[in-house]
Order: sequence, then C-alpha cells, then structure tokens
Amino acid sequence: MTGVRQCHSAFRPLRRALLALALVATAACNGGNFAPDTFDVLASTVGGGAGRAFHAAVSGPDGDVHLVGGQDASGLPLNDVLFAERYRWSLRLFVAEQAFTSATGRVDPLATLYGGEVLALGGQVSGATAGAGPPEYLPMSSTAAADGERYDVSNQVMGAFALTGGAANAALVRDGSGDLFLIGGRDASNNLLGEIRVWNANTHAFDGTGTNLLTAREGCTATLLSTGEILIVGGWSAGTPLQSAELFDPTLSTITATPAPVWPRAEHTATASADGRKVLLYGGFTAVNTVAGTANADAAAEVYDVTTGTFSAVVTLPAPTPRVYHAAVRMGNGDVLIVGGVTDNAGTVSDTAQIYRFTGSGSLRDSGDTLAFPRFGHTATLLPDGTVLVAGGLSGPGSAVPEAERYFPEVL
Repeated sequence: MTGVRQCHSAFRPLRRALLALALVATAACNGGNFAPDTFDVLASTVGGGAGRAFHAAVSGPDGDVHLVGGQDASGLPLNDVLFAERYRWSLRLFVAEQAFTSATGRVDPLATLYGGEVLALGGQVSGATAGAGPPEYLPMSSTAAADGERYDVSNQVMGAFALTGGAANAALVRDGSGDLFLIGGRDASNNLLGEIRVWNANTHAFDGTGTNLLTAREGCTATLLSTGEILIVGGWSAGTPLQSAELFDPTLSTITATPAPVWPRAEHTATASADGRKVLLYGGFTAVNTVAGTANADAAAEVYDVTTGTFSAVVTLPAPTPRVYHAAVRMGNGDVLIVGGVTDNAGTVSDTAQIYRFTGSGSLRDSGDTLAFPRFGHTATLLPDGTVLVAGGLSGPGSAVPEAERYFPEVL
C-alpha cells in the first residue's frame, strides 16, 4: 500500500503539469489569456452590447449558462425578448434566448435548474437607477414581482406558475433529496416572509411546509450542509441586518437556532465547501448604507463549521475586502472566487478578486490579476472547462458593463 501511495505522489506533479497544459490549450484555442489566476475579456458582449445587471445565472444541462431577468443601465427591468440570453460556452458567444420571455420583468430574481427546466421567480419590479445613493444602490422597498416562469431548455417551451403574494430578496436552496425550498423574502405588500415553502413539480407551485423561520427575514442566505440541514444566515429585519442563524431540517421539518454569527450581515454571499462541512460567508451590509467589515475588515468574512456548529471570523493577511453586490463561486479545485462588488460606504466599485481555500485552517489571498472592468450586480458561474464566467453588472449607477470576462483558476 505504501508503494501505491508513493507512486501516486510521484505522478502528482505530472498530473498538475498535464492539467495546466490542458488549461493553456483551452484558452489558446479560444484566443484567450491562458495564464492561471488571470482574467480574460471575451469578444462577445452581454445583452447585445447593452449589458444587464442584478440578473440570475443558471448552468444548463448542456453546460451553457442562462442569464435571466435583471435590469438595464437605467434600472428598468428587462422583459419580453430581452428577458433572457444564453452563453454558449463551447462557442464563447452570448445569444438571445428568444423563446424565454417574460411580460413581468424581474430585477434580482431567483433562478435554478429543476428537472431540465430553468425556474425563474420573484425579484422586484425596479432596480438600481442613475440617481441611487451609495452603497445601497438597489432599493429594498421596490414592489416584489409576482409569479414565475418555467423554461424547458431542450424543447424551448415556456410555462408560467403562480407565486402567492410574490417574493423579493428571498433564498432558494435544494436539499439532499432534490427538493427545492423557497425561504424568507418580502411579498408584494412589503411584508417580511417567514414561511418555508417547497416546490411541487406536479402542480407547479410552492406549497407551505408547515415550518416557519424563527425570525422572518429577507436578504439572507440558505446553504445545504453535509448533515442534510440547511443553514440560514443573516438578512434584513425591519431594515436592520440580523446577527442570527437558523438550521432547517427538511426531513424532520424542524427549525432551530444556532450560535450567533460573528457579524450582523445582509445581502452577503454564502458558499459551501465541496464536502458541505464548512460555509464561507462573505461581505454584505452591517446596516443600511454600511458595508460589512468597514469598521473591522477581519469581520468581512467568517466561516461556519458543521463540526462545532459555530462561526469564526476569517482573520488573515491579506484581510478580507468588505464587499456588497459581489459574486462568489466555488471552483473545481475547491477554492472560492470572490469577485467585484461595492467595497466601501462611498460606493467604490471594485475590480479586485480574492480566493479562499477551505483546507487546513483556511486561507485567503488576493488574485494574481484584476478584472478589466470593475463591476457590481454581476454573476460568476463555473463553466464545464473549469473557468469562471463573470458576466454583466454595473460600473456605477446608470453605467452597465456589457463586457464579460473569464477567470482561469490555479491548477492544484
């Protein structure tokens, strides 16, 4: 057995070299920047050159990425033929998704792939306008969008479904058995929602589970853990970010409180490790118009550990960069890419990225490259070749970023 381990160890450098060469070849074939830990601007632009922001991105069964909903540069929701577009990753092209339309239009929607269909739901009917103040560019008082759309990716067929009361700023998460849960948010009358609802694929509706959050909240995150439980963290309550978290057990339909997070936060990101035993919470607001971590950058990020059931601050050099309206995605190597966003109370829009590694005691580093275009309200989506698509966003109120970029990760 020792000899086998030594053999694997001996081939590890070769494997890394081969993976690196494959990444180089992939980039070179597509005219891109092939160096690991760098960003490369794509020739094809989002929205036919007009861009989109505060949209959702969904990976389809064929590896393409569907950009759904969102707003234009002026804050108007995209609808009808502008509602969706597809990034054909093998061609490196954005194309209009003519069959995926919506009369409603929805800014900051929820979207996911379920049973071969893209489900798009909720969101709000207005977005970040040219006159919006920093850093809370996206208004929290905008009316929630009602109903939702189903789009069959293979057959390109649309279908609508009802969403009682509407939902804005909610969380959408799938459990270990594949059930889809809608958690929290705000209805069309601006009431906070505490009900946990589950998607019924037969009736195409979200049904009540009979379980309510301990604290109604919007702008929270919901993340599946290795235990099968769903971790719900932070969010807004009456305009105040919450320093609380809850565990929802889908099997038992129970909800329990956890020890408090290190920092109150809302509109943050939550990214689980590959084994689901840790969750990285990054950025968000600590109060209205106050970016998380501006008082103490070490508190801009924290990790929840399933083993201890507690949160701990990410205290590193370099320190986490405070961010809101950023994007975070776990890459194929297990690392988390955190990119862009608004980084201070003056509304500065960032072109920087950081990479968090879960292994060991956890580490954070600045990326070796920066975005060509600073942006917020964008998406970051893992592609089948291991690169990350960074698409859309705004560079400031009233200024869209039509250019998209790909990040080439380190080969571990």
